[in-house]
Amino acid sequence: MAKERVPRRVRETSHAAHRPSPPRVGPLLLDTNVLLDAVLVRAPWAASAVRLLALCGHGQVSGLLSVHAIATVYYVVGKSLGGPGARAVVAELIELLTIVELGHDDVRYALTLPMRDFEDALHVAAARRAGASHIITRNDRDFRGGPIPILSPGEALALVAGR
Repeated sequence: MAKERVPRRVRETSHAAHRPSPPRVGPLLLDTNVLLDAVLVRAPWAASAVRLLALCGHGQVSGLLSVHAIATVYYVVGKSLGGPGARAVVAELIELLTIVELGHDDVRYALTLPMRDFEDALHVAAARRAGASHIITRNDRDFRGGPIPILSPGEALALVAGR
């Protein structure tokens, strides 16, 4: 029952029968706000976030998820869907996206970044570790000063479509 709360469009992406050839756009690290927009169907951002996850699920782009974002997604989703719903959402996301783990040196690197929000600095460290070409976020302000280019979900969709 809890899984039904995950938008159907997101669930269907993990069951693609045919995977196209590898994408030409580098891996994209999705910020926590983009993930939450998709799974909680937060208007007006949900449509582009869900579409981006669908592209990841169909192998048209490689999507990345910072390991520390999992806890935040679980916590926020759990407040509205409860523990079983949050577990179902996390289980679905880890089928669509590759988890990027962080180690001691990554956290040390994040501490050196001239960024106000440490969680976002950890996203940058994860993107760097995984070789992401971009970080996808609605919150570009907090990523200023970071070395990884930032795109909104809409800009990411346009980039993937234009390759």
